[in-house]
Amino acid sequence: MRRILSLLKEYRKERLGAANASPQRLAEVDDLYRVFDNLLSGLMLNSTGGFDGPETKLGEVMTSADFSNAFSDFVQRQMWPAYTEKRFEFEQFVKPDTAPNFQSVTRKQNRAGVDDLEYVPEKGEARPGSVSDAVNRSYRVYKWEKQFDLRDTGLTEQERRDRLAATWKALGGQDPKYIQDTLQANGFNVFLHEWWEPGTEPAPGVKQCATPRNPIMYLRREFTGATLMVDCGEPLAACGEAFAEAGNGVEPRGYPLVNKVFETTADILPLCGEAVAEAGEVGAQCGDFIEFKETLRQYIVPSDPDKWPYFLYIGGETFGTIAQVDPKRRDEFEALCLKICPTQQWLGILVEYI
Repeated sequence: MRRILSLLKEYRKERLGAANASPQRLAEVDDLYRVFDNLLSGLMLNSTGGFDGPETKLGEVMTSADFSNAFSDFVQRQMWPAYTEKRFEFEQFVKPDTAPNFQSVTRKQNRAGVDDLEYVPEKGEARPGSVSDAVNRSYRVYKWEKQFDLRDTGLTEQERRDRLAATWKALGGQDPKYIQDTLQANGFNVFLHEWWEPGTEPAPGVKQCATPRNPIMYLRREFTGATLMVDCGEPLAACGEAFAEAGNGVEPRGYPLVNKVFETTADILPLCGEAVAEAGEVGAQCGDFIEFKETLRQYIVPSDPDKWPYFLYIGGETFGTIAQVDPKRRDEFEALCLKICPTQQWLGILVEYI
């Protein structure tokens, strides 16, 4: 650093000398750069015999015209030329090759008809042709899909290319159109639907919330804890009831997607009602288990309407219809949904895997 400061000082004095500056002006330059150099050591002894901290003179020196002009001159003379040098053209030493597949292939090192070059350190003696032509070299071409963890799910080559292109083009964003376009570009014929019932949006300027869709009507009962019946004659089938809608069956086909978190639980051996759990059986011991197992955490859909606006729905083109996804791509589909959707939203997945 002190070497740079010394060069900056000399550059400034040289330019001032060319402009016939007075000896007093040149002495001021020496003083300013001496202060800056002293700051590198920390405290300085002042005229009263005390010590000044680095901040007392630093602002004055950094904002002076001498420093800024000299630094600009230094950059122009010493640093900028290094960035404008011509880059090394390595293409003349490379022979392009095409591998037949993604497995390792072996080639003779000398494939270009000239002797191969070995790495030589700076100022070292070049040794052209020192590597034998008979030396084999192995290399391998890796799939771009591996970089993005896009697994082979039986897609055609064109479908894989389209999926890879969509992954490359994904710039990020969380608006509904971006989410829907990204899913479709990856080969999933699904559509995104907002959390509210269309037509219930408040008028501009009115402080009121739209009516949220009820996720319990569209997601399977195992995730909602609800046992709803809409058969003819049931109380909930009466006119005006929320669930009295044509096609609202006993068991919806959607499910919530929140996080894919695995939990470790014991695989209990005697379960209530089983023969081995009867009194006197050898295995009828409370808490007896075979082994531990990992299962996905189950999320229960909240029954509080205030939480329903935190849902997004992904399904068919018309809300409530079920989209279809290849079961071999289920993990890929769910991972992409979790990746590009807002983290505060629960996803109601209205999809069947067939």
